[in-house]
Amino acid sequence: MDNPEEQAYLNQLYTMTQGDPGVQVSMYDIGAALGVEKSEAGALAESLIIQDLAELKTLSGGIAITGNGLKALDKTLPVNLPDQALTWAGTRCSILKKGVGCGAGFGNQNCAGNGKERL
Repeated sequence: MDNPEEQAYLNQLYTMTQGDPGVQVSMYDIGAALGVEKSEAGALAESLIIQDLAELKTLSGGIAITGNGLKALDKTLPVNLPDQALTWAGTRCSILKKGVGCGAGFGNQNCAGNGKERL
């Protein structure tokens, strides 16, 4: 990512969600934290969504960080995530609690990178 404003926005999204793809925050609240107007906050969020670094969760502006967003920041998934499905590296997979495995219903493919990793 070459745009420093997008980098700052993605970092703020990470901070406000504590890196949890299951947590959504307002794109406008992220902008406010960075001191930018609503229109610029919306444009930055849209750019991150197009790049698959963020995901639009609600029509009112709720967004979440994606697995690709975490990777762009060289971050990993938080350890204490509840059972949930998320998109990682463009493939939908199920991230389950430690020892259970991943890929339920998705052929155990591409979960957290290669389908063989366990949390």
